[in-house]
Amino acid sequence: MRDDEEPLLRILKITAAISEFIVRILGAAIVLSVVYLIVQSLVERG
Repeated sequence: MRDDEEPLLRILKITAAISEFIVRILGAAIVLSVVYLIVQSLVERG
């Protein structure tokens, strides 16, 4: 492997890790907002 390929692979791995992290945060945020909306509607109905 040439020397100039290694930093690129490192950047790709870091980018993949960051994107996976963002996807997890977005998924958690969506789930939490849905749960919040359900709880809010239940509270409003009493």
